[in-house]
Amino acid sequence: MLSRILVYLTEAFLVLTFFPVIAFSFLPVQYTPFMIYKNVSHVETQGTFIKPIQWQGFNNISKYLPMALIASEDQKFEQHLGFDWEAIQKVFKRNKQGKKLRGGSTISQQVAKNAFLTEHRTWLRKGLEAWFTGLIEMCWSKKRILEVYMNIVEFQPGVFGVKNASDVLKTTPEQLTKSFAARLAVVLPAPTKYKLVSPGPYVYRRTNWVKQQMYYLTPSKKGLY
Repeated sequence: MLSRILVYLTEAFLVLTFFPVIAFSFLPVQYTPFMIYKNVSHVETQGTFIKPIQWQGFNNISKYLPMALIASEDQKFEQHLGFDWEAIQKVFKRNKQGKKLRGGSTISQQVAKNAFLTEHRTWLRKGLEAWFTGLIEMCWSKKRILEVYMNIVEFQPGVFGVKNASDVLKTTPEQLTKSFAARLAVVLPAPTKYKLVSPGPYVYRRTNWVKQQMYYLTPSKKGLY
């Protein structure tokens, strides 16, 4: 009896996790659990709902944005299978020393967290994040992972996706300049702290660094930029 229950639970888990991954391999993502979670606090503080994602196809987004995201967030994106083990080891090492180190999560891991999970930091969520990361790396192309990432990530409080972020910058996804693309990449780690409009000195310095890294990127073998 117990073994049968475990089999049913395993089958249910596989269906419930594989189905959305397969569906989002070709369907546009309009809303995510992460957005639902953030909507609660947004309604409490702002009195309004978060603006839905305005989906943009990969070819309708400036080539500079995927370049900037890879340069800033995950320069091994095209090579790894979802996890940058060298970066993870550095994070653990620095944590043991009581120091902070930005990064460690790949773009694939960020997509897994933002598309399928919430912000709650638990060991269960980390395990599910690893599971979904493996699934999307297995089922999606690198271009699709980037496309979803650019459309669902939070660039400013309550501003999800490249179209809504471009509106804040008074431009369009297709017309994002290298500087704007780099700035979008810079604010991602802390969208509540760093501003897209009238940014502070750190954002300007980091934006220039990202632009330099974009210059040094080798041509994409997967047609990402």
